[in-house]
Amino acid sequence: MSNSFNLDEILKKKGTKTKGYLDIAAKPDGSMIRIPYMIVVGMQDGPVFLGEGGIHGDEVEGGEALAIVANALDPKELRGSFVAVPHLNLEAFNIGKRAAGSIDYTVADMNRLMPGDAVDGKITSRVAAAYVENFVKKASIILSFHGGGNTLFLEPLCSYCSPAADQKTYEFTYDLAKAFGVKVLWRHERIPFGGTLTTIAEKMNIPCILAEIGGNSCAYPLKNTMREISVNGIYNVLKRLKMIDGEVKFLDSYVDASIEYLHTTHGGIFRAKKTVLDDCKKGEVISEVYNVFGEKIDECVAPYDGVVIGLWTASVIQPGDWTFLYGKRV
Repeated sequence: MSNSFNLDEILKKKGTKTKGYLDIAAKPDGSMIRIPYMIVVGMQDGPVFLGEGGIHGDEVEGGEALAIVANALDPKELRGSFVAVPHLNLEAFNIGKRAAGSIDYTVADMNRLMPGDAVDGKITSRVAAAYVENFVKKASIILSFHGGGNTLFLEPLCSYCSPAADQKTYEFTYDLAKAFGVKVLWRHERIPFGGTLTTIAEKMNIPCILAEIGGNSCAYPLKNTMREISVNGIYNVLKRLKMIDGEVKFLDSYVDASIEYLHTTHGGIFRAKKTVLDDCKKGEVISEVYNVFGEKIDECVAPYDGVVIGLWTASVIQPGDWTFLYGKRV
């Protein structure tokens, strides 16, 4: 099956806007598994900015924001190119789930499969491979959006490379993370899983920052606020990269943290005792789990003095699920 998409050729057409789909494979009903894109090519030379949202289908705030900015940008005023993939995992997006369980034989998390496999992989892995080959490898800088999805709420944050990256990339991403304009900064280390976009971008020496914004559990008007934070963050990064005019106003202070995921052992009714940006003392009980008889069967204890960055919001939690994103200030 042929596909005419060629990002290199699109980027040569200065002063243009393009949107469409990169087709990957046909489904049994004849519709396509595909990647949506929106591209704005400035009249002047500059970086290739890649903004990506929706690698998890229930995380939509960033994708909405990328589309808003792509529609609003004026190519005459843009230096470089703005490449947006607003909802990378369309199959998961279509069903409002983190992953598209009906496509692969076993449910596959696209952000654990990077850089994917274009030949021997299941379809989620092939979409990941097409994304890396056609978009990631062409980028000068990447902004990847995530969120709490259907079950978590996250205080808006922006991550930067771990100190394990080369010093220039570390400092560059740290500066961009601060420019994004949210209070919490995430030093991206102690990640308990591989195959993420940030991991492979670091290996490819492509600077990558990651924004975690809110969650679909947000009620209006908070959901609108999260979208606005995302839009403003994109504009701030573009200003800092000098792709558009404007001054970035940095915050007076940040919560700079190395973050880890805490888990429950037993499933049941989840009761949080702490919320985002609450400080906790080592040994303090920060959540509890109750069974159907109202008996406490589990609790989560702060492993060290730290701060809550995100938490489980659904009423019921499954055994082994995340309870908190918990940060140690750095």
